[in-house]
Amino acid sequence: MNTQAQKLIDFTVQIRHTTTNAIVGTGVVASALGELITCRHVVEMAGVAPQQSTAQELGIVFPRTRSREVEKICRAKVIKCFLDFDDDVVILQVTQQVAIATPEIAVLGTAELSEGNPFRSYGFRQLGTSPSGYAEGTIMGSVMPFEGLKLQVDPIELRTRDIRPGMSGAGVLDMRRNLVIGLIAQRWNPGDSPIDDNLAWAVDNYVFKFEPVHLEFFDRG
Repeated sequence: MNTQAQKLIDFTVQIRHTTTNAIVGTGVVASALGELITCRHVVEMAGVAPQQSTAQELGIVFPRTRSREVEKICRAKVIKCFLDFDDDVVILQVTQQVAIATPEIAVLGTAELSEGNPFRSYGFRQLGTSPSGYAEGTIMGSVMPFEGLKLQVDPIELRTRDIRPGMSGAGVLDMRRNLVIGLIAQRWNPGDSPIDDNLAWAVDNYVFKFEPVHLEFFDRG
C-alpha cells in the first residue's frame, strides 16, 4: 500500500459543455496517453451522444493547482463506450493538447475489497462562488442493479451527504487501499424528507475489465 494518499485534485478535470462551455461534471485522468474516464450521462449533459457518434468534441479543463498557474482548456472526444449496456462510463481522449504541467494519473482499482472502507472524492459541485468541493463517507458495497437498466457490474452504494450536482464522474478514492475504485454516478434525492438523504451510488471500476472499455488497474487489499 502506498504511504502517501493520492491527491484527488491532481488528476481531476472539469467536463465542459461542447458549445456553452458550462461545467457539467467531473472526470479523471486515467492514462499517460491522455485518456480520461467519466460518466456517460455527464458526456450527454455536455451535448455529446456517445453511443451515436464519437466525432463530437467537448471541453476539458485542467484546473489550477500549484503546478498550473492558470486555467487551461483543451478538447476531448469519446473513444470508447458500451453500445449494448447501460453501465454509466465512457473513455475520453484528449484531442487538443495544452501547455500545462503533466497531470497526475489516478491509480485505479475495483471495489471488490472496499466494503466498509472510508472514501474521499473531489468534483465540481457549485458551493456559492466556489466551483468545487470534496466529499467523504463510507463505501457500503455492491447492490442490485437499478430497475430497467442492463448493467454488467452492480452499482456501489455510498453513505454520504456530500454529493451534489457537478460531482458525477468524480473518482471515489478508497482511503485505506489508496485506490480510485469507481466514479460518482448518482445521489438519492428524497426531496424535503430527511429519510435516506445520505445515499449515493458509484460505478465500480470493475466494468473497465470489459471490452471495448478496457483499462489496466491495480487491485490490492
